[in-house]
Amino acid sequence: MGGGDAAAEVVEAEAPKRIDPETGAKIGKSKMKFLTRLASQRPRLAVVYESMKWDDGSGMLRLRVSSEALRGEVLRHSAETLALLVKMAGIAGTMELDVAVEAATGPAKPIKLEDKIKHLTEQNPHFTQFRKTLELEIE
Repeated sequence: MGGGDAAAEVVEAEAPKRIDPETGAKIGKSKMKFLTRLASQRPRLAVVYESMKWDDGSGMLRLRVSSEALRGEVLRHSAETLALLVKMAGIAGTMELDVAVEAATGPAKPIKLEDKIKHLTEQNPHFTQFRKTLELEIE
């Protein structure tokens, strides 16, 4: 056998992803039951999963979070949470998670006293009556 002792490289092909074509529909049907169960176990994560979106093209469950810390928490518990979703929805196949951080872009908080009063009145129409009842004056 002439040729030397060249090491044979073994390359294992990754098993193709098997995605259940009904995943989106199954998630939709079992979403409330899943969120209720998740809320009893991990309330912070239940809030994140409320806005989950299934992407048929990539086979990914997409989530949006407001901070890197929350993203880390979602990823730490992703195996357990996805296993619960797969079990409750009856999904046959694989699923991947995509968690993106999006900064909250809410309205700017009012700074002037007049703006604060207007903001509070918009948030709670009874605020004006509350001020009158307590005889609060705005300076």
